[in-house]
Amino acid sequence: MKSVVIFIAKFLSFFMNILGRTGGSLPGVVALKFDSRILEKLVWPKDVVVVTATNGKSTMTNMIADVFEKDGRRVVVNRQGDNLRRGVVSLMMKNVNLLGRVRGDVVVLEVDEMSVRDLMREVPVSVLLVGNIFRDQLDRVGSIENVISRLEECVVEYSGKLVLCGDDVGVARLSLKTKAEVVYFGIGRVEGSLDKCDESPDGKICPRCGELLRYEFYQYSHLGRFLCVECRFGDFKVEYLIDKINLDIGSFIVRGVEFKILNKTTYGVYNALGVVAVCSEMGVDVRVVKDVLVEFEIGNGRMEVFELKNGKKLVVNVVKNVAGANEIIKWIMSQSGKKEVFIVLNNAIADGEDIGWIEDVKFEILADENIERVICGGMKVEDISIRIRKAGVEDSKILVVRNIKEGVEKLCDKNSDKFIMVSYTGVKSVRDELRKL
Repeated sequence: MKSVVIFIAKFLSFFMNILGRTGGSLPGVVALKFDSRILEKLVWPKDVVVVTATNGKSTMTNMIADVFEKDGRRVVVNRQGDNLRRGVVSLMMKNVNLLGRVRGDVVVLEVDEMSVRDLMREVPVSVLLVGNIFRDQLDRVGSIENVISRLEECVVEYSGKLVLCGDDVGVARLSLKTKAEVVYFGIGRVEGSLDKCDESPDGKICPRCGELLRYEFYQYSHLGRFLCVECRFGDFKVEYLIDKINLDIGSFIVRGVEFKILNKTTYGVYNALGVVAVCSEMGVDVRVVKDVLVEFEIGNGRMEVFELKNGKKLVVNVVKNVAGANEIIKWIMSQSGKKEVFIVLNNAIADGEDIGWIEDVKFEILADENIERVICGGMKVEDISIRIRKAGVEDSKILVVRNIKEGVEKLCDKNSDKFIMVSYTGVKSVRDELRKL
């Protein structure tokens, strides 16, 4: 029966390709209809890496895959996302033979935070990387507590290696529920660290004893060095600790080795550090990791650079929650010169239908003399334009557009630097319009 299911899924994928469509998750949906436990019946390689996080999981997944490929290994990876169970099944159906043996030396899977638990019951994961847990799509997940509880369930019986961001209380909390080997990564006090941070209400309470946590410093949102003075939660060794960062040139030092990245932001450093930790723990030469990180660009709306017809560069970034939006805004404002920002806010199912999170974003930072104009568009254009006005941006600087095409065309009016912040479902339309210029 297994071979029949695999054949059907492969045929469906082939047929969809002939029609000029990738098939997406459809082969996986069909395979699961025939056999809901098909993943358990595959013959997996010994190295299976699962990457999950609220922000940055696509970037970290692709980085890790690139490192392994440069290291000479055959890699099976879901580079385009499809990070739900059906998407993973589709990927694997394309990358196994009819006997169910995976055609690869290592499998690297980006997995949605709410899907990790069920997937790990079926797949022999050797390394689980958890990068961060932020408030995101609460209409879908319920609460950040629900996300953490789901992840806690999947690590109780887990016997592989657990690579955790030690600066995130919700992530570090997973260590209390597992007997697996835990490896932490984090950032020490560096230039740019904050004594106080009011960006997030999370990470305040000790998950072990319930007392208030004390922070020595923050990096952003609720990420930072914390400690419970009552039970000492947080007093653990961070094996991969950055002690120096230079965001001007995109460099950081960990374990005496300097790495350079193109995404010159704190969250970009965290993503890269997670990759360093995973690949180092899996025996990859640090020189290979360095070579990949220094030239890595994921594109697809993640610090993606376009050139406009007036010669100006434009940078596109996906935003889908408070933590990510705040970091993008801070990065935009750190760039020199006059700026223009196009914000595309959608609320399709994949974005999260509840847009209440925009009230907590620090849009007030955009009420600055160096911001020449804020263009508002998307399915929820009225809501984002009202929020920008409430943030203190002058009415004369706010432009409301009917569609993405009009917004992109307006970006060419002024000779300032351009930035687009766009919801997940708007990325394709934005990229398509930019390619026409």
